Amino acid sequence: MLRKLLAGIVVALAVLALVEASLRLIAGPPPPPVAVFQVKGEVENYLELTAQTARPTYQLLEEISPFSRTAGGAAVLGGSSVHIGRGQIETPDEFAGLLAKRLGVPFANLGAPGLDSFDLASIMAELSAVDLDLLIVYTGHNDLGNLMFQQRYGDLVGEFSAAVLPIVERTQLFSQLRRALGPPAGTAHPEKPHIIRRDRSLRPTAAQRSTAARFFTTNLARIVWTAQRRGLPLILVVPASNLLAPPARDPCQAEKPCAKTLWQHGVHLNQQGELEEGLAMLQQVRDIDPVTIRASSAIEAAIRSFANEPGVTVIDAAADLPRMDGQLVPHSQLFEDAIHFSPAGHAAMADLLEPAARELLQHAIMSRPEVLSVP
Repeated sequence: MLRKLLAGIVVALAVLALVEASLRLIAGPPPPPVAVFQVKGEVENYLELTAQTARPTYQLLEEISPFSRTAGGAAVLGGSSVHIGRGQIETPDEFAGLLAKRLGVPFANLGAPGLDSFDLASIMAELSAVDLDLLIVYTGHNDLGNLMFQQRYGDLVGEFSAAVLPIVERTQLFSQLRRALGPPAGTAHPEKPHIIRRDRSLRPTAAQRSTAARFFTTNLARIVWTAQRRGLPLILVVPASNLLAPPARDPCQAEKPCAKTLWQHGVHLNQQGELEEGLAMLQQVRDIDPVTIRASSAIEAAIRSFANEPGVTVIDAAADLPRMDGQLVPHSQLFEDAIHFSPAGHAAMADLLEPAARELLQHAIMSRPEVLSVP
């Protein structure tokens, strides 16, 4: 009897594994088991397509401009670190524009403030209708920033969902069954989903931070899978932040450990030449900052985990941008604030991305059928 029971369990598990493998082959990695309300409000499509052009519908009115959907070139996806930022840098001087001038290839800058991995996964799906030779994705800050500004995941069941859902949500079978039973619950306030909420008394919980990093990884996996299916070279960038930017200025009361105290200690360690200890402490401050806008260590690790995926190049801006003199932290002059690049920062990002982008573009262009057919 016991043997029959065990045999039945083995057969059932084998069937489930076969079903899951088939679903992943058809539908790719499972999407997050929640729906989030878009920062820009509900939009029918992220791109408006004609026979020859594509136009982002989510950027500011004065910024909207169509780009060719048939001429190839590159596109850059991301949030305000990619486009607009603090509004003081013109589009041609952002790193996408600088790469376009240096490489002589059109770069569609598809960034916009507030966009996170949920938005980018949707834009990525629509970009399947656009002819591209290279895609660069710079994301990670907003998945955490929207915890506060959009009150993301406030309607999930806290620690329970953060601990239990990861066990089942990584399967397409769970995703398809949940979809069949009804649409996933939203994770923001549906009455005014597009309003950015700046109530800084709201502090993301550890469960919310964990959930954000987990869903970020899931969305990134779908972006990678979509690029691989169409043979589109993909550069994922580990986002950089200003580790010397202080945390929230409110006094430490509920936070333990206190981010402000740790920051002061980390700066002191740097000044005393204890560089590795100072870097580690400033990274910890970033991860527990009450105003959560900088990509965390978990977000960075998620991006780096895709480094061995076929067709994916990971550029580590967090680790490889120019450092402060004699220190291990990115130079503060590269930033206007905690996350947005200064003109020097955009130039440094272009320097960092240019070699890989040049190589991938040359290979993609030389592999085009019309090029291969030239005698």
